[in-house]
Amino acid sequence: MLIINLDDRQASQSLSRLLQNASNSRTIMRSLATELETMTKENFENEAFGGSPWTRKKFGVGKTLTDTGELRDSITSRASGHTATIGTNVAYARIHHFGGRIQAKNKPYLAFATPNGFARVKSVDLPSRPFFPVSPTGELQTRGDDRLLDVALTALTDGVR
Repeated sequence: MLIINLDDRQASQSLSRLLQNASNSRTIMRSLATELETMTKENFENEAFGGSPWTRKKFGVGKTLTDTGELRDSITSRASGHTATIGTNVAYARIHHFGGRIQAKNKPYLAFATPNGFARVKSVDLPSRPFFPVSPTGELQTRGDDRLLDVALTALTDGVR
């Protein structure tokens, strides 16, 4: 004879912890913000948007978008009970993430150093190099949704200490 006896004590404890963690969404949001920051740092390290390589810079040494490391090092995240936020206070971040045209405003041309000397141009088109894990069109990078879901589920089941 085979007898199976189920004891709901462990299930009750797990469900209780799950409900407690779900009632404090700040725990989940803090975990999501941390993961968004991790994904961003990985994008800088890999010079890619979730595995899709950035357009390489045309000249100079070092990694794309990390000549000084100022932009990469400026990335911060924070969380509230309802939001997970990632950002930077670096003024040139927008043009690099979204791409766009830089035009001379106060002079007839832009001037910058190249391997062949200085260049003078009226404008420069920069390609989009999304470093945040959300593209300029609002799409999460490859596997981003899986990673955020895993983090949220872990926060729900284990909590964040």
